[in-house]
Amino acid sequence: MTNRPKLTISLLTWNGAHYLPLLLKSLTEQTFQDWELLVLDNASDDESIATIKEHYPPAKVIQQKMNLGFAKGHNLIINWSKSDYILFLNQDLMLAPNYLEDAMAFLEKNPNVASVSGKLLYWDFEQSNTTKIIDSFGLKMHRNRKVIDWQQGKKDYDPAVKLDQDAVEVFGLSATALLVRRAALEVVKLPKNNNQFEYFDEDFFSYKEDIDLAWRFRLAGYENWLVTSTVAYHHRSVSKLKATRADRQSRGIANKLSYRNHLATLYKNSFASNIWRDLFYILWYEFKKIIYFIIFERKTLKGFKEFLKLKNKLKKKRKYIKKNRKTNPEDIRNWWK
Repeated sequence: MTNRPKLTISLLTWNGAHYLPLLLKSLTEQTFQDWELLVLDNASDDESIATIKEHYPPAKVIQQKMNLGFAKGHNLIINWSKSDYILFLNQDLMLAPNYLEDAMAFLEKNPNVASVSGKLLYWDFEQSNTTKIIDSFGLKMHRNRKVIDWQQGKKDYDPAVKLDQDAVEVFGLSATALLVRRAALEVVKLPKNNNQFEYFDEDFFSYKEDIDLAWRFRLAGYENWLVTSTVAYHHRSVSKLKATRADRQSRGIANKLSYRNHLATLYKNSFASNIWRDLFYILWYEFKKIIYFIIFERKTLKGFKEFLKLKNKLKKKRKYIKKNRKTNPEDIRNWWK
């Protein structure tokens, strides 16, 4: 019988060689060390794999010939691993030394909690500076179903946003540095073909997967918490793209996927009664977005067509989620009252 690590760190890489030395250094400096690192490289054409092997030789790496996206990549690692806890990491990160210890301690003490994250602060990678600017304190949902990164752009030391509690319950958490209980993932997994299942929705490819997962955790009766005693520093590299032609094209694809997946998340997870009660707010928000897309981002509207193409598959997932719900509409409504 082999001893399996308590925690698996699931890392997806794509042309991230410039970030990886600092991320891997922050992992080796963790006060909690009962973990393994499993890496899936999404067809990088830089030195990502060589960098991993140089800076953390024990890492196990799967190299893909094509980009599988966020959802499928992490799902492969979940199935590959055997640990009771899984930490999903972006490559453009650095973790405080107590990140794993504090997050694991909270999750182990609270069996009804599905996921936790430390505070996410902005990392100015180009200037090699960590900052006190908030990247995300969790996901906040509004009545119109707009989801934002809570407190983003504010200062961590500002008395108006400073959190005195050791932990704060939130609707959901960014998947940037997300620690999850495997048992909770097994409860909210979604059916695929041939009696297979997926944890992150692979129809999403990338974007909004964390909102969808947080919502499914909520519907299954689980909680999501922000652990305020630790922090990760995030560069949020995709949002910092410079305006080259290639970058504008990448941003356009991201916006299209984000819009499609927003609609898919609403369709799969919403209580019909809550939709009817908030219909005016939802429609007004969606109407304003469509007008903006028509004027400024027409290609983003392709996301709606792609949503319609996925409708039959999403309908099956919606039925499965509905059958396994453990909460009621009012419990969910409390998050945007």
